Amino acid sequence: MGGMALVREPYGKSLVLGAMVLICCVGALALGRLVWPAALGSLLVLAYWALEMLVWRLAQSRPGAAVGVALAGSAVRLAFVAGVLITVGIAARDQFVTSAAAFLVTFTVYEILRLVGRRPAGAPARTVEAP
Repeated sequence: MGGMALVREPYGKSLVLGAMVLICCVGALALGRLVWPAALGSLLVLAYWALEMLVWRLAQSRPGAAVGVALAGSAVRLAFVAGVLITVGIAARDQFVTSAAAFLVTFTVYEILRLVGRRPAGAPARTVEAP
């Protein structure tokens, strides 16, 4: 298994994103910041990814409404992340920057993983036979 194959495995993204939680926590400690906002910001990306997987499964099970399900899922993911970050901003204003920075760093890694994990153009698509 090559290095890029790991992010194509179902558990690959979760392993890398889990490692990002640890990296952000260590980074917060190194900068003299509290750990919990960094962990929360990074864990938001894991929650975002989990919600995305849930929405894709729902969309696959409802072919006629797949676009609607995907759009609603995008709105729910955005509202969830914004709601948590706004709550941190209100409840612990001085910790908002740490949480938002950890989210942005981890989300950037997540987006890179999405790009790297895509099938190359021209590669055969996975097919499923209908019963």
